Amino acid sequence: MRCCCLSNFRPQVDDTKFLDLIQSTTLVGVLPLPHSIVVRRYVQNAYTNLWFTTYMWGVVFLRNQTLTLMDASKVRMFVVTMSDVLS
Repeated sequence: MRCCCLSNFRPQVDDTKFLDLIQSTTLVGVLPLPHSIVVRRYVQNAYTNLWFTTYMWGVVFLRNQTLTLMDASKVRMFVVTMSDVLS
């Protein structure tokens, strides 16, 4: 009884023939044409202005700290729940 392995079914390809095929073949017409590049100018609005201002002030604040703001190993997450009942 003969062993039936996948390696027996693998085609034997010579590397030089394969490289010759790749060098002589072109993919022109096989691949779809790329989309045209659309250039859009930035149009500011209130939301992006708020984000950018907050980001920049955060950078200025953190870069001017003499001590670190917090110890990352001591950070604990918590959950805030809202209730409709006033105490």
